[in-house]
Amino acid sequence: MEVRKEKLEPQVVFQTEKKKEKFDEVKTMHAIETYGSALQTQLPKKVEDLGSYQLPCCIGPVQYEKALCDLGRA
Repeated sequence: MEVRKEKLEPQVVFQTEKKKEKFDEVKTMHAIETYGSALQTQLPKKVEDLGSYQLPCCIGPVQYEKALCDLGRA
């Protein structure tokens, strides 16, 4: 089924044309060269689990002075 581009909205035409494009090796190599150094940098060391802590909490008219909060393991 052939669809005439004149009748389609510009966004639909753009999406249709983008689907037809294929990435070639040059584009892939450019991305690796550009972002490769950012990926190779060392990540900061992970901080110890802070565990649980308490803080005041208010739910409607009920107030809790020491509500237990737990971040869990990340």
